[in-house]
Amino acid sequence: ILSEGKIDLPRKDDFLPLANKEEIGVNDIAYSKVSEFSPNLKQNGYTYQLDSVTQRYRTSYNNMPLFNIYLSILGKMQRKDFLITKDRVEWRVKDKTLYNYGPEEKEPTRWMEKNAICYERVDKIRRTEKLQAQIVYNDLNNFFGLNVYYGKARRKCLVLRKIAAKESSQNKSANMQNLEGTSVLAFVIDYTKQYPPVIDEVKSKENIAVGEFKNITELNQHLAAYGMQLIPDEREIEVVVFEENE
Repeated sequence: ILSEGKIDLPRKDDFLPLANKEEIGVNDIAYSKVSEFSPNLKQNGYTYQLDSVTQRYRTSYNNMPLFNIYLSILGKMQRKDFLITKDRVEWRVKDKTLYNYGPEEKEPTRWMEKNAICYERVDKIRRTEKLQAQIVYNDLNNFFGLNVYYGKARRKCLVLRKIAAKESSQNKSANMQNLEGTSVLAFVIDYTKQYPPVIDEVKSKENIAVGEFKNITELNQHLAAYGMQLIPDEREIEVVVFEENE
């Protein structure tokens, strides 16, 4: 305070006033808006439903990072069979911390209060979820001057390949996890967020029983019995490109 003349701390108010919500007029056909973080609203992902009072269709996100909103919208526009991890994002922005926070963020709650947004759109007509997602996507691009899309980038990966099957050196245990094919195996490994993206070049639907593993070497010992191995390599893979318009 002495050096800066002010102090920047989040407000704690146990007696927040009720939010002033503008009523939607019966003659309104459509509108969309973006607002800052609201302490009066619960964090909420994608909602698309009919308001029985106004007979209008409302689409909304409440108190969400913009990056998460885009991932949600892209997923509704085009289904993908892989998980979006940090290695599957290509940032082309001046400051990515404005759009999302990572595990290094020490004060995620404060980050949310400063950077999360609320989005709301009201329409008179009903659309398919895919078409509505496209309209929300266009709104966000126009509001924020962004372009977010699926593209290609070269990345270090773990490639799942076929090898000659051999007996596993790992003992079977009660904690074995049964996975329905290699696509599920790839998803489970990606979900740990500890390894590079997994590229499935085996494409098998055979059930795989995998025990606990601390690293890829131990996992490969389980996979050996199925004639498979994860090998470090590089590939051009699909990524989410998050870019600011110049």
